[in-house]
Amino acid sequence: MKYILLSFLFISTSLSATEKEPLPVFILVGQSNMVGKRSLISKLPKHLTPAQKDALFYHSKKGWKALKPSETEKQGFGPEISFAYEMQKLMQTQIGIIKFSIGGTNLHTQWNRNNPKSLYHKTINLYKKATKEKNIKVLGIIWVHGGADAKRKKDAIAYEKNFRKLITNFQEDCNAPELKVLCGRCGTSPTPEAYRKVKPYIDIVREAQDKLKYKFYKSVDLDHISTGPDNVHFDTKGMVKTGELYAEEMFKLIQDQK
Repeated sequence: MKYILLSFLFISTSLSATEKEPLPVFILVGQSNMVGKRSLISKLPKHLTPAQKDALFYHSKKGWKALKPSETEKQGFGPEISFAYEMQKLMQTQIGIIKFSIGGTNLHTQWNRNNPKSLYHKTINLYKKATKEKNIKVLGIIWVHGGADAKRKKDAIAYEKNFRKLITNFQEDCNAPELKVLCGRCGTSPTPEAYRKVKPYIDIVREAQDKLKYKFYKSVDLDHISTGPDNVHFDTKGMVKTGELYAEEMFKLIQDQK
């Protein structure tokens, strides 16, 4: 009887310790190719259509739920679906996703922490709500962005400084000094001449994303990713591929630190 009681206490203590381990979380933020409005759930590979029990997604109204394609966006899906599927397999543990993205938004003002109404603050508020419902630890950020700041030269020139500041802000506000950061480098599309007519300073932004100096950072080349008819936004196949790439590169950043 004494042996059974001691065994029960050991198991209970072990379970309590496991439950107290924080959920590793990744925050996904950015513009339209993070939103994924051109992707179609109906064309998703079958293994990505069910709810993912080993990948939780934070809903502002529903709380933490199993990630499901039809619930991460009002229309379509972003890289979170394939990213989460691959990432939890690579890490061999349950993971969490927090996402906030709006197409056509700029870094210099709309994602600026100095702006009290910024999307940055909305993202951090979402993160704070998520922490109240579950013990979490932010491991990494995936930033898919750049086009909006390529319209004016001064914004493009300031991009590197503003981006580095954004990383510092996330480090501070998410209590993540060793935050891993992936940037889906903004593209020039299969028709770069037409693209540069509306975003003439895209090459300055791309260069800033490539050369940014930060220990746990990687710019991911997306020039080969398939797009829809507008030659800018990723199609379903392309969106799935980007998520897989982000998982591969994020895992490398995590492994490199060990």
